[in-house]
Amino acid sequence: QVADAIEAVGAGLAWPLGVVTADGGLSRNDSLLAAIADLTGLTLERTAATEVTAAGVAALAAVGAGLADPDALAAAPAPGGEMVRPARPAAHAAAARAAWRRVLGQVLDRCWPDGGPA
Repeated sequence: QVADAIEAVGAGLAWPLGVVTADGGLSRNDSLLAAIADLTGLTLERTAATEVTAAGVAALAAVGAGLADPDALAAAPAPGGEMVRPARPAAHAAAARAAWRRVLGQVLDRCWPDGGPA
């Protein structure tokens, strides 16, 4: 599902995805990040801090409330994180994602034999 979501976001951009940043508790799982990197063919950057999204939301709230300067926040250094690069061949990712789509289609067909909810 994560690989599908990343692919959907990439399809909506005018430029190719480069490095995808991962934060939050699950980003500390080496196996999960390796699998996502392998399945998407993209490099992931695990943030140095775990909850960067929460910090970003707080910073935006502070800007919105007039308590922080957006230029100062933009210029603040962000510590780099560990890079997780794809290690498996692209053919492996293609086969795994094709199998995922096949199984997903079977489940959806069982749940909604008439094509799904309107």
